[in-house]
Amino acid sequence: IVPTLADIPLENVSLPRRTLAELAVAPGATSDPRSWAIGALQARIPVVHVPAARAQETIDDDTRSSLDGARRQGAADAALVADHPHAVGALPAARGPAPAERIAAAAMGSAAIREAAALLLDGLELVRARRTWATVYVVVARGCYDSGARRAGRRALRTARLAARRVVDLDATGRLPEPQIAAPVLDLHIAGRRVTRVVVPHGQWSTLVPALVSSALASAWRSDGWPNTWRRLPATPREPPPWSADSVAVLFGPGRHERDTRHRAALEAAGVRVELVDGAPSDHWSALDRAIRAAPERLVGVPLPGVSAGPAWLAAAAPAFDSPKVAAVSCAGLWRGEHVGPLQLVSRVTRPGSYVPVGRPCQCLIVSTEAYRGLGGYGHAAERIGGHAPVSELLQRALDAGLVVGSREVPGIEPAGAHRPARSRGEWQRWTSHGALMMHGARSRGSASSGARWFALRGVVPFLIAVRQARRDESRAVTYVASSALAFTAGALRHVRRPR
Repeated sequence: IVPTLADIPLENVSLPRRTLAELAVAPGATSDPRSWAIGALQARIPVVHVPAARAQETIDDDTRSSLDGARRQGAADAALVADHPHAVGALPAARGPAPAERIAAAAMGSAAIREAAALLLDGLELVRARRTWATVYVVVARGCYDSGARRAGRRALRTARLAARRVVDLDATGRLPEPQIAAPVLDLHIAGRRVTRVVVPHGQWSTLVPALVSSALASAWRSDGWPNTWRRLPATPREPPPWSADSVAVLFGPGRHERDTRHRAALEAAGVRVELVDGAPSDHWSALDRAIRAAPERLVGVPLPGVSAGPAWLAAAAPAFDSPKVAAVSCAGLWRGEHVGPLQLVSRVTRPGSYVPVGRPCQCLIVSTEAYRGLGGYGHAAERIGGHAPVSELLQRALDAGLVVGSREVPGIEPAGAHRPARSRGEWQRWTSHGALMMHGARSRGSASSGARWFALRGVVPFLIAVRQARRDESRAVTYVASSALAFTAGALRHVRRPR
């Protein structure tokens, strides 16, 4: 932590006359104690905090006095940054006013409007509308502050904001220089382009700054979801964990596309056994089920139809099976050049509910053959539904059995299912399969009333909870909720028309 202007209690600052003379404080600025504190910080004079020191401060509890005080504070801050531009980071003026605050600042220049705002606040206080009062007061007080600051020195504030900015290259590895007066406004850049801007509260240079930067990056990259901001940060090259290719087989089912096997030579060169399972495309999952049961390898990777995969995804997913509790890992592809994402492991304790999403929609599934045989393979009902239903149903039974399943976004899978448009298609197929599986469970209850009750409690309610949790990772939350609900409903209605 580096001491800044906000760390010095300006209500009770004392300096010896000799130190004040050494600081060479401008004669007109000696009445503002912040000028003394700025001089002490610039001269690297040790600042000592004395807990026993006490000072009296008069606080105006009257609305009109409080608003007038905000105008005076804005004018004083504008005068301060005219002499010390880098001090703007410790002031409310560091963040430019929002559109509503700009309108309020222009309006608060009128004494009649200020009086009307004070009457409105007094009325809200009289009827005890505390939340509404607080919302209105924040806007009006900020408007009064900006009105006083603009009147005293609008150009000085604009110049100070520009001078207080510091470009931070996220690709660099050097240490950021410590501020003298206040933390600067951080412009975060990657590859020469600005990603976002961070205004540090009160200009304090503390351990809070890395958390603010991470939060700002997560908001700026919300289209990829806050858990996945790692994908755009610089990565340190490292060797992947060791894994034995001899214990892994990759199976392509009868429903494979022509281009799905174009990386077959690379897989075999890495020591992976590749098998093209023959059969009718409609028998895709049944044929794969027989092939997985007969596979002698410890792990079996299954790319879904329309997906081509090289050896890179196996190297990223196989180490998860060092734990015997891991039954399967669902993988989604990344763009070329992106580094592998974190391995997310879930169990029934951490992921309750029926057919809840595990990571991004699955493009390649790698399973432990021992766990697969113990679970009984793919369910026959899920095989008839097709799509993502066999994968979702297998992961569901693995969680119910007390095992652990994982998800990881990895390179080497095409198309990149972690990004649109492949991700949107995958989400639609996954939610459609979930709706069909839940409708199948409801129809197996026997009577229509018990089936409807089961579908509502075990299908609709968990679906709403899952969507509510997943939409936090989406930039288009409304679109995501609407499309997921439409896919879930379409899958359920489509299964209603199927014969029992």
